[in-house]
Amino acid sequence: MTEYSGMRGNYLSEIRKAHKSDIQRCAEIMAVTPIWEKYERTMDDALTFIKNELNAGNFIWVYEEENTVKGFIGCVEHGMMGEFPYVRMVMVDGSHQGKGIGTKLLNYLEDLMFRNKHLIFMMVTDFNTDALRLYRRLGYEKVGEIPDYKKEGVNEYLLMKRKK
Repeated sequence: MTEYSGMRGNYLSEIRKAHKSDIQRCAEIMAVTPIWEKYERTMDDALTFIKNELNAGNFIWVYEEENTVKGFIGCVEHGMMGEFPYVRMVMVDGSHQGKGIGTKLLNYLEDLMFRNKHLIFMMVTDFNTDALRLYRRLGYEKVGEIPDYKKEGVNEYLLMKRKK
């Protein structure tokens, strides 16, 4: 892994680029999240999603501790309006949530993406209140809402963060 100067922490032992060998574990984490269950997605759907992200060349970084992937983050570098980074997913194993893993993953992504762009975007589902609270604490602002985005009665909030 490449060390990046000026980053907010030492990520070398914790965060690395995902490999094909991580697909299964990332899908296992994703498949049991409340959002995945709410949208009635399966483990096979999660496997396909992760494989497609990697095959498309999108960024996925994993948080690994004691040789176990405990979370991951995915980003399309020019995914918002063909110009700005778009965070596709931030997933943390349920038994490791609340331990700062999501924050570390987002800090890592921001340290990389804010080098070349001044905005980062993401969406969060309206019922994912813990994630929304985290994103707001980290400086993301709600800039839009998409009603009934993937399922009737479930809204997505568009969030944005500016480089400081």
